[in-house]
Amino acid sequence: MRLMRSFIALAIVGMAAGCSGAHFVVPQAGQRGGLYQPSVVQKGKAPTNWTTFSPPNSGGLYVDVVVGPDKAIWFTEGNFEKLTRVTMGGTAKLFSSAVVAGYIAVGADKKFYVTNAAFAQIGTVTVNGVSKAFTVPSGDLPSGLTLGPDNNVWFVESNHVGKITKSGVITEYALPTQRVNVGAITAGSDGKLWFTEYSGMKIGSVTTSGTVKEYSLPASPQCNPRGIVAGPDHNLWFRCGSNVGRITTSGVIKLIPAPDTGNNALEDMAIGPDGNPWFTGDGTAIHEIDTKTLKITDYTPPNIGYSNYTLVTGPDKNVWVGAYQNVINVYIPHPLTVAPKSIAFTAIGQMSTLTATQSGTNAWTATSSNSNVASVKQGSAADKFIVTSVGSGHATVTINDAIGNSFSVKVTVP
Repeated sequence: MRLMRSFIALAIVGMAAGCSGAHFVVPQAGQRGGLYQPSVVQKGKAPTNWTTFSPPNSGGLYVDVVVGPDKAIWFTEGNFEKLTRVTMGGTAKLFSSAVVAGYIAVGADKKFYVTNAAFAQIGTVTVNGVSKAFTVPSGDLPSGLTLGPDNNVWFVESNHVGKITKSGVITEYALPTQRVNVGAITAGSDGKLWFTEYSGMKIGSVTTSGTVKEYSLPASPQCNPRGIVAGPDHNLWFRCGSNVGRITTSGVIKLIPAPDTGNNALEDMAIGPDGNPWFTGDGTAIHEIDTKTLKITDYTPPNIGYSNYTLVTGPDKNVWVGAYQNVINVYIPHPLTVAPKSIAFTAIGQMSTLTATQSGTNAWTATSSNSNVASVKQGSAADKFIVTSVGSGHATVTINDAIGNSFSVKVTVP
């Protein structure tokens, strides 16, 4: 994808690879995986824009993340060599395998493509666990990868930029600058692939026919580029030390000072739900840059002290963030709130009205966990729901929006 993480993450992935087989295997459902259902629905707790959870048995080093063809969030996990699948409701499934998947992208064939630098391999994995490995002909070490406009998956190596077809044919093109170490790559609006060269301190482009061009970054302030994405302004945006960089498709570069970058090792970029580039830094916040005004906005999760590594916009239009120490943070730009937060009826046959509030949304649905205790139906307006006490006991009425956000209301009837 567009992703580039820390050398620490890559080193851990590499060390782990030395202890495992060279083939790519993800277990079928029910094989050696841990199923976990956290409390991701909001429940009205402050801050309402964030929810956070930690899947058990994970090594806690989320290196890369994509939205899968199954509309779930898929993390690569560097410490324990696992893939973690998380649904919009927060159900997490950990897949133990021999694959050391450092970076991940989804191909045109709806398979996951992963890079394994320790074995100089590109692997493919389906959501059902069918997998295969392909060795890089040059033996070079692949890092970031993305789907190209030619429906091939493109990736960056230390000395090459390469592509792999759906049938597994790999072609490599030598970089003018060698030993660029690690890089990220993304598809540009001009039909080229654009990538970062960390050690070379350059931005590169390659046509789908293999013509490579490099653009040197300014000598001052010196920075080593990492994550890169294509912005809504048709420019390329990248992380670069204490800066966010912008490069036009003609090669004009501008650096914008960015916050939270005492150590530039943790730098990922993704397009956020509003279309602007969002990125991680060295600290606990995630950030957004407005491509028109160049204003940078910070969003800090409640669990400060956990460095955020990788991020992606989910199908629910929330920002999913993989943090260090086995923490997944979810930033909710438009939180759903419901009033009242709980209902305590005093008798059977009573009614109470729930009101949903959420900016940018005008349609919700409601369900009851136990319709024998409390029933729920649409009220006179889209944001109104009528709850009726039916029988003694406890129930939960859940209000859902159309993109995966939920709010739970506890109901008791004597």
